[in-house]
Amino acid sequence: MSLRYTDGMKYKALFIDWDGTLSNSRFWDRWRETDNYAAIQKVLFIEGDKYLYDWMTGRIVFSAVLEYIERRTGIPYSDLKEELLYSAKNMKFIDDDAMRVIAD
Repeated sequence: MSLRYTDGMKYKALFIDWDGTLSNSRFWDRWRETDNYAAIQKVLFIEGDKYLYDWMTGRIVFSAVLEYIERRTGIPYSDLKEELLYSAKNMKFIDDDAMRVIAD
């Protein structure tokens, strides 16, 4: 399948919204019921929307985001990184057929 826009450009990638569309998994998901999770939510998703936007659009790397969170919350960088990587590797699809549907 190829996507074409009215300008005639042919695109080789299709970006699909992950959060709440394909998955309900969250970064730092195992910390969900902790003070650390609440602090990360506040610092990154409420107060740090520029960092979040820049990270999600590839303008900055995750290490810059973790340094920002560490400075604002006091949560050690190594803990943030370990849990972020764990949660990213273990995210689950909402539906087991999602990959088949995307591939079609």
